[in-house]
Amino acid sequence: MSKFILLTIFLLVNVSCQMKVEPMITANIDECGHCTMIIQDIDHGAVLIDSQEQLHTYCSPVCMMLDKKELKGDQPTSTYAKYLFDHNSMKAIPVHEVYIVHGDFNTAMGHGLLAFANKAEASQFANEVEGEILDWNDLRVRYEAPDIFLNLSENPQNIEVAKDNLISVIYNNDTSEDVSINLLGYELEMSVASGTSDTVLFISTKPGQGFVFQKNNEDNIATLFVTGDHTTEEALYK
Repeated sequence: MSKFILLTIFLLVNVSCQMKVEPMITANIDECGHCTMIIQDIDHGAVLIDSQEQLHTYCSPVCMMLDKKELKGDQPTSTYAKYLFDHNSMKAIPVHEVYIVHGDFNTAMGHGLLAFANKAEASQFANEVEGEILDWNDLRVRYEAPDIFLNLSENPQNIEVAKDNLISVIYNNDTSEDVSINLLGYELEMSVASGTSDTVLFISTKPGQGFVFQKNNEDNIATLFVTGDHTTEEALYK
């Protein structure tokens, strides 16, 4: 192989490495991928990098959540790299590493959400605005559209979902007695009065083969199978 060919290969590899997509927003130029508003405040925004290494910018974390059903790719959107921007440094931080303050203050789309990389800084700001501190999963449960709708009153048997799916669990109680529902291995409990229905949202964070839905702490009514990679801790749930 000639030196020219080797040099060409080296340059192509080097350029490819340098073209890695970086999570960033250019204020007053980039627009929101969901509502198309021009993004003015970087620390209000969010970005997503999909499986094709395409960068999607958003004016708020909520717009990123609402846009997920429109994105196309070869992987679930829960596997895409998502970032929020630290309020103080404007640096992009992975969504599972941020502390999100929610309160009565102005941000894009009026949701009152700002992200912090540092917990102490988030706590100080939350105290100043009389707000609350949320994590990413808290935010998903409040604003994101569910991936799966599961009606337990229709007698499902085995249900398979992916790790990090947002699941809406519904139970219609048409009996003459109150019913309690819980999911073993998860902190999910439902108390459904006679003649009523209830809905609970949760995120399938624990992969495993066999999380049981129980009715009244004794009757197994369905089994949840959660696919996805297991961490060392999550191996307990296999």
